[in-house]
Amino acid sequence: MPISIHYDPGQNVLHSKATGVISFKDIMAYYSKIERLDLKPGYSVLADYTEGSTDLKYNDIARMVEKRRSISLKSGMLKIAVVAKSDVVFGMARMYQAIIGEEHFEVNVFRDRGEALRWLGISDLS
Repeated sequence: MPISIHYDPGQNVLHSKATGVISFKDIMAYYSKIERLDLKPGYSVLADYTEGSTDLKYNDIARMVEKRRSISLKSGMLKIAVVAKSDVVFGMARMYQAIIGEEHFEVNVFRDRGEALRWLGISDLS
């Protein structure tokens, strides 16, 4: 799977790392894995897409947001930090940020992992 995940219960952070070309199917599989995890309410997400690219379209982003909302409504407020180097992935992440809204989510997109970690208020993840 092009998206690996690791949950750190001590920091209450879900770290996802994407590699290669990420498709809509990959994202849906990732969300299915998240649904099966025993995450504490109010967890944060560090989504590292620095080694990933994508072929997603606008409609895919909108469907991703719908799925993410259904998962997160069970978890309370959620902070998501996306780290992207590619302009395409960065732009798609900004589109996701705009569509998802702010009612249950606080999403920010970064080029630098250190900035993302600071924004989340966590120490480095191994």
